[in-house]
Amino acid sequence: MKTQYVKITDGAKRELGNATIVGNRLDFPPGLKNYGELKKLFPALGISWNKGKKTHFIENDTPDKIREILGGAKIVDD
Repeated sequence: MKTQYVKITDGAKRELGNATIVGNRLDFPPGLKNYGELKKLFPALGISWNKGKKTHFIENDTPDKIREILGGAKIVDD
């Protein structure tokens, strides 16, 4: 497995940390300012956009990957 290093600004990190995981969905609060930057990270994190359902879906290990990027920040996982 290849190690992937990810550079993310503090603003994007805050917005990712404010996202909520519900089941296999990732919900962002309205008014994202760093969506373009976050979108570049989605493939590495296992996040995909479902156009028909208008939501982001995640893989099973996505919460762990997000925690790594955020340095242990709490992610809600219902």
